[in-house]
Amino acid sequence: WSYISTNAYLEYANLWNEKHDFKALLGYNFERAADKLQNTLRYGLISNDAESIQMAMGDNITTYGWEARWRSIGAFARLNYSYDDRYLVELNARYDGSSKFPTNQQWGFFPSVSAAWRVSGEHWWNVSPTIISSLKLRASWGQLGNGNVDAYAYVERFGFGNLSNVIDGVAKRRMTSIPSQIPDGLTWETSQTIDGGVDIGLYNGKINITGDYYVRNTLNMYTVGPSLPDTYGASAPKGNYADLVTRGFELSVSYDDSFDVGAHKLNFGIKASLSDNRTFITRYNNPTNSLNDWYVGEEIGDIWGFEFGGIFDSQELIDNFYGPGKPYVNDLIQLNEGYITKVGDVILKDKNRNGIIDKGSQTVDDPGDMVKVGNESPRYRYGLTLNLEWNGIYASAMFQGIGKMD
Repeated sequence: WSYISTNAYLEYANLWNEKHDFKALLGYNFERAADKLQNTLRYGLISNDAESIQMAMGDNITTYGWEARWRSIGAFARLNYSYDDRYLVELNARYDGSSKFPTNQQWGFFPSVSAAWRVSGEHWWNVSPTIISSLKLRASWGQLGNGNVDAYAYVERFGFGNLSNVIDGVAKRRMTSIPSQIPDGLTWETSQTIDGGVDIGLYNGKINITGDYYVRNTLNMYTVGPSLPDTYGASAPKGNYADLVTRGFELSVSYDDSFDVGAHKLNFGIKASLSDNRTFITRYNNPTNSLNDWYVGEEIGDIWGFEFGGIFDSQELIDNFYGPGKPYVNDLIQLNEGYITKVGDVILKDKNRNGIIDKGSQTVDDPGDMVKVGNESPRYRYGLTLNLEWNGIYASAMFQGIGKMD
Protein backbone atom coordinates (compact mmCIF):
# COMPACT_ATOMS: atom_id res chain seq x y z
CA TRP A 1 0.00 0.00 0.00
CA SER A 2 1.33 3.45 -0.90
CA TYR A 3 -0.07 6.91 -0.33
CA ILE A 4 1.25 10.29 -1.47
CA SER A 5 -0.21 13.63 -0.38
CA THR A 6 0.97 17.09 -1.37
CA ASN A 7 -0.34 20.40 -0.06
CA ALA A 8 0.96 23.78 -1.17
CA TYR A 9 -0.50 27.13 -0.22
CA LEU A 10 0.28 30.85 -0.24
CA GLU A 11 -0.86 33.31 2.43
CA TYR A 12 -1.12 37.10 2.40
CA ALA A 13 -2.07 39.40 5.27
CA ASN A 14 -2.24 43.17 5.67
CA LEU A 15 -3.64 45.72 8.09
CA TRP A 16 -4.66 49.23 7.00
CA ASN A 17 -5.27 52.14 9.34
CA GLU A 18 -5.40 49.70 12.24
CA LYS A 19 -9.02 48.94 11.34
CA HIS A 20 -9.05 47.08 8.01
CA ASP A 21 -7.62 43.59 8.58
CA PHE A 22 -7.35 41.49 5.40
CA LYS A 23 -6.06 37.95 4.95
CA ALA A 24 -6.02 35.68 1.89
CA LEU A 25 -5.00 32.09 1.27
CA LEU A 26 -4.67 30.17 -1.98
CA GLY A 27 -3.75 26.51 -2.10
CA TYR A 28 -3.55 23.25 -4.03
CA ASN A 29 -3.61 19.64 -2.89
CA PHE A 30 -2.95 16.30 -4.55
CA GLU A 31 -3.52 12.76 -3.29
CA ARG A 32 -2.64 9.42 -4.82
CA ALA A 33 -3.14 5.98 -3.32
CA ALA A 34 -2.37 2.48 -4.60
CA ASP A 35 -3.35 -0.72 -2.84
CA LYS A 36 -2.18 -4.11 -4.09
CA LEU A 37 -2.49 -7.65 -2.75
CA GLN A 38 -1.07 -10.93 -4.10
CA ASN A 39 -1.44 -14.32 -2.41
CA THR A 40 -0.09 -17.73 -3.35
CA LEU A 41 -1.42 -20.87 -1.67
CA ARG A 42 -0.37 -24.53 -1.95
CA TYR A 43 -2.41 -27.36 -0.48
CA GLY A 44 -1.42 -30.80 0.86
CA LEU A 45 2.11 -29.82 1.85
CA ILE A 46 4.52 -32.69 2.45
CA SER A 47 6.61 -30.52 4.78
CA ASN A 48 5.42 -27.49 6.72
CA ASP A 49 9.01 -26.50 7.49
CA ALA A 50 9.96 -25.58 3.93
CA GLU A 51 10.56 -21.84 3.53
CA SER A 52 9.82 -21.91 -0.21
CA ILE A 53 6.38 -22.74 -1.54
CA GLN A 54 8.05 -24.55 -4.48
CA MET A 55 10.12 -26.76 -2.16
CA ALA A 56 7.10 -27.61 -0.01
CA MET A 57 5.94 -30.02 -2.72
CA GLY A 58 2.22 -30.57 -2.54
CA ASP A 59 -0.91 -30.30 -4.53
CA ASN A 60 -2.06 -27.51 -6.80
CA ILE A 61 -0.93 -23.91 -6.36
CA THR A 62 -3.61 -21.22 -6.16
CA THR A 63 -2.89 -17.56 -6.72
CA TYR A 64 -5.17 -14.60 -6.34
CA GLY A 65 -4.86 -10.87 -5.92
CA TRP A 66 -6.41 -7.49 -6.45
CA GLU A 67 -5.30 -3.92 -7.04
CA ALA A 68 -6.90 -0.52 -6.58
CA ARG A 69 -5.70 2.97 -7.44
CA TRP A 70 -7.25 6.40 -7.07
CA ARG A 71 -6.22 10.04 -7.32
CA SER A 72 -7.73 13.34 -6.29
CA ILE A 73 -6.74 16.96 -6.83
CA GLY A 74 -8.19 20.18 -5.53
CA ALA A 75 -7.75 23.91 -5.30
CA PHE A 76 -8.91 25.96 -2.33
CA ALA A 77 -9.07 29.62 -1.35
CA ARG A 78 -10.02 31.66 1.70
CA LEU A 79 -10.57 35.38 2.25
CA ASN A 80 -10.92 37.02 5.67
CA TYR A 81 -11.88 40.62 6.30
CA SER A 82 -12.43 42.39 9.61
CA TYR A 83 -13.31 46.02 10.14
CA ASP A 84 -12.38 47.45 13.52
CA ASP A 85 -12.77 43.96 15.01
CA ARG A 86 -16.54 44.54 14.87
CA TYR A 87 -17.62 43.23 11.46
CA LEU A 88 -16.08 39.96 10.32
CA VAL A 89 -16.53 38.12 7.02
CA GLU A 90 -14.96 34.91 5.74
CA LEU A 91 -15.27 33.37 2.26
CA ASN A 92 -14.11 29.85 1.42
CA ALA A 93 -14.16 27.79 -1.75
CA ARG A 94 -12.93 24.37 -2.86
CA TYR A 95 -12.86 22.80 -6.31
CA ASP A 96 -12.14 19.08 -6.12
CA GLY A 97 -11.86 16.22 -8.57
CA SER A 98 -11.59 12.48 -7.90
CA SER A 99 -10.91 9.46 -10.09
CA LYS A 100 -13.43 7.48 -8.01
CA PHE A 101 -16.25 8.98 -10.06
CA PRO A 102 -17.12 8.75 -13.79
CA THR A 103 -15.38 11.29 -15.99
CA ASN A 104 -18.52 13.42 -16.37
CA GLN A 105 -19.13 13.53 -12.60
CA GLN A 106 -15.62 13.84 -11.16
CA TRP A 107 -15.63 17.50 -10.19
CA GLY A 108 -17.38 19.39 -7.42
CA PHE A 109 -17.41 23.02 -6.26
CA PHE A 110 -17.96 23.66 -2.55
CA PRO A 111 -18.24 27.29 -1.34
CA SER A 112 -19.01 28.74 2.09
CA VAL A 113 -19.51 32.15 3.66
CA SER A 114 -19.72 33.28 7.27
CA ALA A 115 -20.22 36.63 8.96
CA ALA A 116 -20.18 37.92 12.52
CA TRP A 117 -21.10 41.15 14.26
CA ARG A 118 -19.39 41.96 17.55
CA VAL A 119 -22.16 44.06 19.03
CA SER A 120 -20.24 44.78 22.23
CA GLY A 121 -17.53 46.47 20.14
CA GLU A 122 -19.83 49.22 18.92
CA HIS A 123 -19.12 52.75 20.10
CA TRP A 124 -22.64 53.12 21.45
CA TRP A 125 -22.31 49.97 23.59
CA ASN A 126 -22.35 51.14 27.20
CA VAL A 127 -23.39 48.02 29.11
CA SER A 128 -21.17 47.40 32.11
CA PRO A 129 -18.75 44.47 31.54
CA THR A 130 -19.71 43.15 34.96
CA ILE A 131 -23.12 42.45 33.39
CA ILE A 132 -22.46 41.69 29.70
CA SER A 133 -18.77 41.75 28.81
CA SER A 134 -19.17 40.59 25.19
CA LEU A 135 -21.91 39.90 22.65
CA LYS A 136 -21.39 38.50 19.15
CA LEU A 137 -23.94 37.37 16.56
CA ARG A 138 -22.92 34.83 13.91
CA ALA A 139 -24.35 33.35 10.70
CA SER A 140 -22.89 30.98 8.13
CA TRP A 141 -23.75 28.95 5.04
CA GLY A 142 -21.52 26.40 3.38
CA GLN A 143 -21.07 23.16 1.49
CA LEU A 144 -18.69 20.25 2.01
CA GLY A 145 -18.04 17.39 -0.40
CA ASN A 146 -17.62 13.75 0.56
CA GLY A 147 -15.83 11.48 -1.91
CA ASN A 148 -15.25 8.53 0.40
CA VAL A 149 -16.44 5.74 -1.92
CA ASP A 150 -14.83 2.60 -3.33
CA ALA A 151 -12.33 3.18 -6.11
CA TYR A 152 -14.28 1.27 -8.80
CA ALA A 153 -17.87 1.55 -7.57
CA TYR A 154 -19.08 2.94 -10.92
CA VAL A 155 -17.69 0.20 -13.24
CA GLU A 156 -18.69 -3.41 -13.76
CA ARG A 157 -16.30 -5.81 -12.07
CA PHE A 158 -15.78 -9.48 -12.90
CA GLY A 159 -14.48 -12.10 -10.49
CA PHE A 160 -12.38 -14.96 -11.91
CA GLY A 161 -12.35 -18.49 -10.49
CA ASN A 162 -9.05 -20.23 -9.79
CA LEU A 163 -7.50 -23.22 -11.61
CA SER A 164 -6.90 -25.43 -8.58
CA ASN A 165 -10.28 -27.14 -8.62
CA VAL A 166 -10.24 -30.55 -10.27
CA ILE A 167 -13.28 -32.49 -11.52
CA ASP A 168 -12.80 -36.15 -12.54
CA GLY A 169 -9.05 -35.65 -12.76
CA VAL A 170 -9.30 -32.67 -15.10
CA ALA A 171 -8.52 -29.13 -13.99
CA LYS A 172 -11.56 -26.91 -14.23
CA ARG A 173 -11.33 -24.12 -16.77
CA ARG A 174 -10.99 -20.56 -15.59
CA MET A 175 -14.42 -19.00 -15.15
CA THR A 176 -15.99 -15.66 -14.25
CA SER A 177 -19.15 -14.67 -12.47
CA ILE A 178 -21.89 -12.17 -13.34
CA PRO A 179 -20.53 -8.62 -12.94
CA SER A 180 -21.62 -6.57 -9.99
CA GLN A 181 -24.55 -4.21 -10.47
CA ILE A 182 -23.51 -0.56 -10.86
CA PRO A 183 -25.44 2.58 -9.90
CA ASP A 184 -27.12 4.87 -12.42
CA GLY A 185 -24.52 7.54 -11.65
CA LEU A 186 -21.99 8.40 -8.99
CA THR A 187 -20.73 11.78 -7.83
CA TRP A 188 -19.86 13.81 -4.74
CA GLU A 189 -22.09 13.63 -1.69
CA THR A 190 -22.70 17.22 -0.59
CA SER A 191 -23.45 18.47 2.90
CA GLN A 192 -25.03 21.94 2.91
CA THR A 193 -25.39 23.69 6.27
CA ILE A 194 -26.91 26.98 7.38
CA ASP A 195 -26.16 28.06 10.95
CA GLY A 196 -27.07 30.91 13.25
CA GLY A 197 -25.35 31.48 16.56
CA VAL A 198 -24.67 33.81 19.44
CA ASP A 199 -21.75 34.19 21.87
CA ILE A 200 -22.35 35.97 25.17
CA GLY A 201 -19.84 36.81 27.88
CA LEU A 202 -21.01 37.75 31.37
CA TYR A 203 -19.42 38.87 34.60
CA ASN A 204 -16.16 40.14 33.04
CA GLY A 205 -15.87 37.06 30.82
CA LYS A 206 -16.07 34.55 33.64
CA ILE A 207 -19.35 33.16 32.31
CA ASN A 208 -19.58 32.36 28.60
CA ILE A 209 -22.67 31.17 26.73
CA THR A 210 -22.59 29.81 23.18
CA GLY A 211 -25.67 28.76 21.25
CA ASP A 212 -26.21 27.54 17.69
CA TYR A 213 -29.16 26.40 15.63
CA TYR A 214 -28.49 24.72 12.29
CA VAL A 215 -30.16 23.03 9.34
CA ARG A 216 -28.05 20.59 7.35
CA ASN A 217 -29.11 19.13 4.01
CA THR A 218 -27.19 16.07 2.85
CA LEU A 219 -27.61 15.89 -0.93
CA ASN A 220 -26.79 12.92 -3.18
CA MET A 221 -26.14 10.75 -0.15
CA TYR A 222 -24.04 7.67 -0.94
CA THR A 223 -26.12 4.73 0.22
CA VAL A 224 -27.68 1.43 -0.87
CA GLY A 225 -30.15 1.84 -3.70
CA PRO A 226 -33.80 0.73 -3.72
CA SER A 227 -34.40 -2.95 -3.04
CA LEU A 228 -34.40 -5.21 -6.09
CA PRO A 229 -36.68 -8.24 -6.52
CA ASP A 230 -35.17 -11.59 -5.54
CA THR A 231 -35.61 -12.82 -9.13
CA TYR A 232 -33.14 -10.17 -10.31
CA GLY A 233 -30.27 -12.22 -8.91
CA ALA A 234 -28.11 -9.39 -7.57
CA SER A 235 -28.10 -7.01 -4.63
CA ALA A 236 -28.76 -3.30 -5.02
CA PRO A 237 -25.62 -1.20 -5.62
CA LYS A 238 -24.62 1.88 -3.68
CA GLY A 239 -25.11 5.25 -5.33
CA ASN A 240 -26.37 8.81 -4.81
CA TYR A 241 -29.87 7.67 -3.93
CA ALA A 242 -30.99 9.79 -0.98
CA ASP A 243 -31.29 13.29 0.47
CA LEU A 244 -31.51 14.03 4.19
CA VAL A 245 -32.27 17.07 6.30
CA THR A 246 -31.00 17.46 9.88
CA ARG A 247 -32.21 20.14 12.25
CA GLY A 248 -30.60 20.68 15.61
CA PHE A 249 -29.13 22.97 18.22
CA GLU A 250 -26.03 23.15 20.41
CA LEU A 251 -25.78 25.04 23.69
CA SER A 252 -22.91 25.37 26.14
CA VAL A 253 -22.39 27.37 29.33
CA SER A 254 -19.02 27.68 31.05
CA TYR A 255 -17.80 29.35 34.21
CA ASP A 256 -14.10 29.97 34.95
CA ASP A 257 -12.74 31.64 38.05
CA SER A 258 -9.99 31.47 40.66
CA PHE A 259 -9.34 32.32 44.28
CA ASP A 260 -6.43 32.12 46.71
CA VAL A 261 -5.79 28.92 48.61
CA GLY A 262 -2.74 29.38 50.77
CA ALA A 263 0.07 30.95 48.75
CA HIS A 264 -1.30 29.82 45.39
CA LYS A 265 -4.39 30.39 43.31
CA LEU A 266 -6.96 27.65 42.80
CA ASN A 267 -8.17 27.85 39.20
CA PHE A 268 -11.37 26.02 38.38
CA GLY A 269 -13.73 25.67 35.44
CA ILE A 270 -17.19 24.20 34.93
CA LYS A 271 -18.74 23.62 31.51
CA ALA A 272 -22.18 22.21 30.74
CA SER A 273 -23.39 21.37 27.24
CA LEU A 274 -26.65 20.26 25.64
CA SER A 275 -27.39 19.36 22.03
CA ASP A 276 -30.11 17.70 20.00
CA ASN A 277 -30.86 16.93 16.37
CA ARG A 278 -33.37 15.02 14.26
CA THR A 279 -32.81 13.72 10.72
CA PHE A 280 -35.49 13.11 8.09
CA ILE A 281 -35.34 11.57 4.61
CA THR A 282 -36.39 14.03 1.90
CA ARG A 283 -35.60 11.95 -1.22
CA TYR A 284 -35.45 8.22 -1.84
CA ASN A 285 -36.57 5.95 -4.66
CA ASN A 286 -39.40 4.14 -2.87
CA PRO A 287 -42.58 4.98 -4.82
CA THR A 288 -44.82 2.71 -2.71
CA ASN A 289 -43.45 4.05 0.62
CA SER A 290 -42.73 0.49 1.72
CA LEU A 291 -41.84 0.14 5.41
CA ASN A 292 -39.20 -2.42 4.42
CA ASP A 293 -37.11 0.35 2.86
CA TRP A 294 -36.37 4.01 3.47
CA TYR A 295 -39.18 6.36 2.50
CA VAL A 296 -39.66 10.11 2.16
CA GLY A 297 -40.63 11.64 5.49
CA GLU A 298 -39.06 8.90 7.60
CA GLU A 299 -37.11 10.01 10.63
CA ILE A 300 -33.80 8.18 10.92
CA GLY A 301 -34.09 5.67 13.74
CA ASP A 302 -37.87 5.20 13.62
CA ILE A 303 -39.10 1.91 15.08
CA TRP A 304 -42.34 0.40 13.79
CA GLY A 305 -44.21 -2.16 15.86
CA PHE A 306 -47.47 -2.99 17.59
CA GLU A 307 -49.06 -1.05 20.42
CA PHE A 308 -49.57 -2.80 23.74
CA GLY A 309 -53.19 -2.89 24.86
CA GLY A 310 -53.04 -4.79 28.13
CA ILE A 311 -53.26 -8.44 29.25
CA PHE A 312 -56.07 -10.94 28.72
CA ASP A 313 -57.42 -11.74 32.20
CA SER A 314 -60.26 -14.05 31.16
CA GLN A 315 -61.29 -16.43 28.40
CA GLU A 316 -64.55 -14.51 28.06
CA LEU A 317 -62.64 -11.39 27.03
CA ILE A 318 -60.76 -13.39 24.38
CA ASP A 319 -63.95 -14.93 22.95
CA ASN A 320 -65.90 -11.64 22.81
CA PHE A 321 -63.12 -9.12 22.21
CA TYR A 322 -64.84 -7.39 19.26
CA GLY A 323 -68.38 -8.06 20.48
CA PRO A 324 -70.55 -11.09 21.30
CA GLY A 325 -69.18 -14.11 19.47
CA LYS A 326 -66.34 -12.11 17.86
CA PRO A 327 -63.05 -13.41 19.33
CA TYR A 328 -59.62 -11.83 19.33
CA VAL A 329 -57.53 -13.11 16.40
CA ASN A 330 -53.73 -12.94 16.13
CA ASP A 331 -52.49 -15.16 13.32
CA LEU A 332 -49.38 -12.99 12.86
CA ILE A 333 -47.39 -13.59 16.04
CA GLN A 334 -47.39 -17.08 17.55
CA LEU A 335 -47.55 -16.68 21.31
CA ASN A 336 -48.77 -20.27 21.76
CA GLU A 337 -48.83 -23.39 19.62
CA GLY A 338 -51.40 -23.10 16.83
CA TYR A 339 -51.68 -19.29 17.29
CA ILE A 340 -54.22 -19.91 20.08
CA THR A 341 -54.65 -16.92 22.40
CA LYS A 342 -54.72 -17.82 26.09
CA VAL A 343 -55.37 -16.03 29.37
CA GLY A 344 -52.24 -14.08 30.34
CA ASP A 345 -51.24 -13.24 26.75
CA VAL A 346 -50.65 -9.64 25.73
CA ILE A 347 -53.23 -7.69 23.77
CA LEU A 348 -52.01 -6.03 20.59
CA LYS A 349 -54.21 -3.12 19.58
CA ASP A 350 -56.22 -3.56 16.39
CA LYS A 351 -55.50 -0.07 15.04
CA ASN A 352 -57.30 -0.50 11.71
CA ARG A 353 -60.30 -2.21 13.35
CA ASN A 354 -60.51 -5.09 10.87
CA GLY A 355 -60.85 -7.78 13.53
CA ILE A 356 -57.39 -9.30 13.09
CA ILE A 357 -53.82 -8.35 13.93
CA ASP A 358 -51.99 -7.75 10.63
CA LYS A 359 -49.32 -5.67 8.89
CA GLY A 360 -51.49 -4.55 6.00
CA SER A 361 -49.44 -4.02 2.86
CA GLN A 362 -46.50 -2.81 5.01
CA THR A 363 -46.56 0.68 3.56
CA VAL A 364 -46.91 4.12 5.15
CA ASP A 365 -50.46 4.41 3.79
CA ASP A 366 -51.43 0.86 4.83
CA PRO A 367 -49.34 -0.26 7.83
CA GLY A 368 -52.07 -2.52 9.19
CA ASP A 369 -51.93 -2.42 12.97
CA MET A 370 -48.31 -1.21 13.10
CA VAL A 371 -47.47 2.24 14.44
CA LYS A 372 -44.32 4.16 15.25
CA VAL A 373 -43.47 2.93 18.72
CA GLY A 374 -40.24 4.85 19.20
CA ASN A 375 -36.93 5.99 17.77
CA GLU A 376 -33.52 4.43 18.42
CA SER A 377 -31.49 7.58 17.66
CA PRO A 378 -30.10 9.24 20.82
CA ARG A 379 -31.62 12.61 21.74
CA TYR A 380 -30.65 15.45 24.07
CA ARG A 381 -26.97 14.71 24.48
CA TYR A 382 -25.63 16.44 27.56
CA GLY A 383 -22.28 16.73 29.25
CA LEU A 384 -20.56 18.25 32.25
CA THR A 385 -16.83 18.94 32.56
CA LEU A 386 -14.98 19.99 35.72
CA ASN A 387 -11.36 21.22 35.88
CA LEU A 388 -9.16 22.16 38.83
CA GLU A 389 -5.57 23.44 39.01
CA TRP A 390 -3.58 24.39 42.09
CA ASN A 391 0.19 24.75 42.43
CA GLY A 392 0.89 22.55 39.40
CA ILE A 393 -1.61 19.87 40.44
CA TYR A 394 -4.38 19.17 37.95
CA ALA A 395 -7.66 17.28 38.25
CA SER A 396 -10.55 16.89 35.84
CA ALA A 397 -13.81 14.96 35.54
CA MET A 398 -16.25 14.49 32.69
CA PHE A 399 -19.83 13.21 32.61
CA GLN A 400 -21.86 12.43 29.48
CA GLY A 401 -25.33 11.13 28.80
CA ILE A 402 -28.42 11.17 26.59
CA GLY A 403 -31.93 12.20 27.53
CA LYS A 404 -33.99 9.95 25.27
CA MET A 405 -33.46 6.79 23.25
CA ASP A 406 -35.76 3.86 22.49
